[in-house]
Amino acid sequence: MLKKNIRLAVFLFAIIYACILSASFFFQRNMMYFPPIGLPPLEEAAAQGYEIVQVKTEDGLTLKTLYKAPESPNKNPKGAILVFHGNGSSALYERHRTDFFNSLGLAVMLGEYRGYSHNEGKPTESGLIKDAQAQYEALMARGFKPENIYLYGHSLGTAVSLALAENKKVGGIILETPFLSALTLAHGAIHFMPDFLINIIMRDNYRSDERITKIDAPFLFLIAGKDTIVPNESSEALYNLARGKKEKAFFPTANHVNIWDFDVHTPIRKFMEDITQ
Repeated sequence: MLKKNIRLAVFLFAIIYACILSASFFFQRNMMYFPPIGLPPLEEAAAQGYEIVQVKTEDGLTLKTLYKAPESPNKNPKGAILVFHGNGSSALYERHRTDFFNSLGLAVMLGEYRGYSHNEGKPTESGLIKDAQAQYEALMARGFKPENIYLYGHSLGTAVSLALAENKKVGGIILETPFLSALTLAHGAIHFMPDFLINIIMRDNYRSDERITKIDAPFLFLIAGKDTIVPNESSEALYNLARGKKEKAFFPTANHVNIWDFDVHTPIRKFMEDITQ
């Protein structure tokens, strides 16, 4: 009787675990991407001087994003910075960065993804890379040369930035709270599943650790000391993998989302001055 009960318990455990694995595979993107709900349309930003830009992706989607040039009618922007947000943000939430980058003489495109800000489609790694490429091409169409296009990524946006820069030339890249890969984050966060199973079922891996070694561009890393989402070790390890010119700024009391509440402007301004001379 005892053996029968043990066999039954093992069988039930196996069934439950298989269900968990299946749910993890089929619903993982719902746990990875969190488009804000109830946002107004991007057109709301037009009142603040933003242009609503439509781009066409390689796979046929039409996406809207935001663009704003510096207010200097007699002077062309010295370049453009393409900003990619994290998995729970939106282009509208990134507007706090615009005035600062405009003050550096840069046009700003607040990049947006499929499935975010009322855009069509559903977010996936391959899809977000296509979205990034389309927005990069939109800046090229406005006359910006590759060496005068810069990337800024926060969290998930750091992985999107690196995926874009792997195949497109850029003048420099700023990474705020970057991580080695989505796999390594999952390894640290999912304790009920061995790493080899995570490796098998993960669909969007975002292997920044592999991509960054192929990129020849200056880097600035912005690392938060109180980050509970991305361990400092992950950001530091990615920094060590970057080749060529690289700098980092460490904010010991900042968390994953509030680095811009600190003196982030000083290292960014210095970095941009160094690479745009």
